Amino acid sequence: MILLVLIFAIVIAVATIRTKARHRRIRKALGLPGRMETASAEAQARQAVRVFQETDHRLSTTARRLSKQERRRMAAAIVKEKGLLPKARPKSESKTE
Repeated sequence: MILLVLIFAIVIAVATIRTKARHRRIRKALGLPGRMETASAEAQARQAVRVFQETDHRLSTTARRLSKQERRRMAAAIVKEKGLLPKARPKSESKTE
Protein backbone atom coordinates (compact mmCIF):
# COMPACT_ATOMS: atom_id res chain seq x y z
CA MET A 1 0.00 0.00 0.00
CA ILE A 2 2.81 2.40 0.89
CA LEU A 3 4.55 1.55 -2.38
CA LEU A 4 1.41 2.39 -4.32
CA VAL A 5 1.11 5.78 -2.61
CA LEU A 6 4.79 6.48 -3.26
CA ILE A 7 4.45 5.61 -6.96
CA PHE A 8 1.35 7.80 -7.22
CA ALA A 9 3.20 10.74 -5.63
CA ILE A 10 6.13 10.32 -8.03
CA VAL A 11 3.81 10.24 -11.05
CA ILE A 12 2.07 13.44 -9.90
CA ALA A 13 5.42 15.16 -9.28
CA VAL A 14 6.75 14.23 -12.72
CA ALA A 15 3.54 15.41 -14.41
CA THR A 16 3.73 18.74 -12.57
CA ILE A 17 7.38 19.26 -13.52
CA ARG A 18 6.69 18.48 -17.19
CA THR A 19 3.74 20.87 -17.28
CA LYS A 20 5.72 23.71 -15.72
CA ALA A 21 8.61 23.10 -18.13
CA ARG A 22 6.23 23.24 -21.09
CA HIS A 23 4.75 26.51 -19.81
CA ARG A 24 8.27 27.97 -19.40
CA ARG A 25 9.06 27.07 -23.03
CA ILE A 26 5.84 28.68 -24.22
CA ARG A 27 6.45 31.83 -22.17
CA LYS A 28 9.93 32.03 -23.66
CA ALA A 29 8.50 31.65 -27.18
CA LEU A 30 6.06 34.48 -26.45
CA GLY A 31 8.80 36.68 -25.01
CA LEU A 32 7.34 36.66 -21.50
CA PRO A 33 9.36 36.47 -18.30
CA GLY A 34 9.12 33.40 -16.12
CA ARG A 35 7.12 35.23 -13.46
CA MET A 36 5.07 38.38 -13.74
CA GLU A 37 5.16 41.15 -11.14
CA THR A 38 1.42 41.43 -10.49
CA ALA A 39 -1.33 38.88 -10.14
CA SER A 40 -3.34 40.38 -13.01
CA ALA A 41 -0.32 40.23 -15.33
CA GLU A 42 0.27 36.64 -14.23
CA ALA A 43 -3.35 35.75 -15.05
CA GLN A 44 -3.03 37.45 -18.43
CA ALA A 45 0.18 35.49 -19.11
CA ARG A 46 -1.60 32.24 -18.20
CA GLN A 47 -4.37 33.11 -20.65
CA ALA A 48 -1.79 33.86 -23.36
CA VAL A 49 -0.13 30.48 -22.73
CA ARG A 50 -3.49 28.70 -22.94
CA VAL A 51 -4.42 30.46 -26.21
CA PHE A 52 -0.97 29.66 -27.60
CA GLN A 53 -1.41 25.96 -26.78
CA GLU A 54 -4.87 25.85 -28.33
CA THR A 55 -3.72 27.66 -31.47
CA ASP A 56 -0.66 25.45 -31.81
CA HIS A 57 -2.86 22.36 -31.49
CA ARG A 58 -5.33 23.65 -34.10
CA LEU A 59 -2.50 24.46 -36.49
CA SER A 60 -1.01 20.99 -35.98
CA THR A 61 -4.27 19.43 -37.16
CA THR A 62 -5.16 21.86 -39.96
CA ALA A 63 -1.71 22.76 -41.32
CA ARG A 64 0.12 19.47 -41.03
CA ARG A 65 2.85 20.41 -43.50
CA LEU A 66 4.17 23.20 -41.30
CA SER A 67 7.20 22.46 -39.19
CA LYS A 68 6.98 22.71 -35.41
CA GLN A 69 8.90 26.00 -35.40
CA GLU A 70 6.70 27.52 -38.12
CA ARG A 71 3.57 26.47 -36.23
CA ARG A 72 4.85 27.99 -33.01
CA ARG A 73 5.84 31.23 -34.75
CA MET A 74 2.35 31.47 -36.23
CA ALA A 75 0.71 30.72 -32.88
CA ALA A 76 2.85 33.36 -31.15
CA ALA A 77 1.95 35.90 -33.84
CA ILE A 78 -1.75 35.12 -33.40
CA VAL A 79 -1.53 35.56 -29.62
CA LYS A 80 0.27 38.90 -30.10
CA GLU A 81 -2.25 39.97 -32.73
CA LYS A 82 -5.15 39.25 -30.36
CA GLY A 83 -3.51 41.52 -27.79
CA LEU A 84 -3.32 38.80 -25.14
CA LEU A 85 0.25 39.49 -24.10
CA PRO A 86 0.63 41.53 -20.90
CA LYS A 87 2.13 44.99 -21.16
CA ALA A 88 4.74 44.28 -18.47
CA ARG A 89 8.29 43.82 -19.69
CA PRO A 90 10.92 41.47 -18.26
CA LYS A 91 12.93 42.92 -15.37
CA SER A 92 16.13 42.98 -17.43
CA GLU A 93 14.57 45.40 -19.95
CA SER A 94 12.90 47.69 -17.44
CA LYS A 95 16.14 48.23 -15.46
CA THR A 96 18.06 49.52 -18.48
CA GLU A 97 15.77 52.53 -18.97
